[in-house]
Amino acid sequence: MGPVVSLLERRYAGRVTVRRYVLDRLVPGSPEHLTAYGLAEAVGLSRTPTYLVVAPDGRVRAVFTGATGWLSLSTALEAVGAAAP
Repeated sequence: MGPVVSLLERRYAGRVTVRRYVLDRLVPGSPEHLTAYGLAEAVGLSRTPTYLVVAPDGRVRAVFTGATGWLSLSTALEAVGAAAP
């Protein structure tokens, strides 16, 4: 999935923020650890990988678990306004 996410980052640069967290590699107690685990708890993360599409207002608009293709992810991004102006 890394190449698909990297492609999305390049395609939507300046329009979306992509954050990647590998939960089992984060240092316990670090800001990244607290943020990632808080987010995982808030959305009920039960499987990895999990992809969240969050609207500008902070609401989670789509959740994908497991291997997810370019089309599904890019369609969800477009739906929350990531399209080029």
